[in-house]
Amino acid sequence: MAPIELAKLKTQLEELLSKRFIRPSVERHLARHLEFLAQRSWDVAPGMKTDVASYIKKIRSRMLVAQSHKKSYADQRRKPLEFEKGEHVFLKVTLATEYTPDASHVLEPESVQVREDLTLQVTPVRIDDTSIKRLRDKEVSLVKVAWNWAGIEQHTWELESEMRKDYPHLFSDNQI
Repeated sequence: MAPIELAKLKTQLEELLSKRFIRPSVERHLARHLEFLAQRSWDVAPGMKTDVASYIKKIRSRMLVAQSHKKSYADQRRKPLEFEKGEHVFLKVTLATEYTPDASHVLEPESVQVREDLTLQVTPVRIDDTSIKRLRDKEVSLVKVAWNWAGIEQHTWELESEMRKDYPHLFSDNQI
């Protein structure tokens, strides 16, 4: 950038700063970038070099002022935490220490019987309820079946006709 162009840029920046259209940056790399430009571009005009150096000092001082304002504002807003009994408090907890292994924390895997087609054996335990769904032109009989899967009991509504066909032993004792 030519010295005349840099001088114009400097005056435009000062004008924008004075009218508060822009604020001094708190980024340190801006001042370093201006120093680099000053060292590379101002060998032609020595008077301009000192002018850019003073401009860089002004930018640095404004950056320090902005950082100081930001820190004092943050310090004023920071308050000690006080809680009373019965208050609901949400705390975000992060582990500061590493986990210490404990043998009692280890879970033993349960054996699961898998068929050749990689499906699990799920067996019905009992029928808990019956219901008749009325559709437009027909009625559908449903039964609520308790299923046992790996020691966990779950319930689903199934067609009564399908359950009578596949699991007749559930209906022999139970006439719901």
